[in-house]
Amino acid sequence: MGDEWQLSNDAYSNYFVDGTLLCTRWKNNGEGKEENREWWEIESIEDGVMKWSALRKNPDGTTYTATFQMVKVE
Repeated sequence: MGDEWQLSNDAYSNYFVDGTLLCTRWKNNGEGKEENREWWEIESIEDGVMKWSALRKNPDGTTYTATFQMVKVE
């Protein structure tokens, strides 16, 4: 656990990129699991770091910008 990746046994995991748009779709294995979908904008890929952002909606209807970044592992 911690900082190490864990093998996932998803029912399926699909994605595609169109320009800066990243679309993902996945479903975890197990009873009652639902399909998940997310859309992100790839802001940059520089010096081994990929940054994403997306507009998200709170339960009360207000919105915020979510950000995410991944670092390339050598």
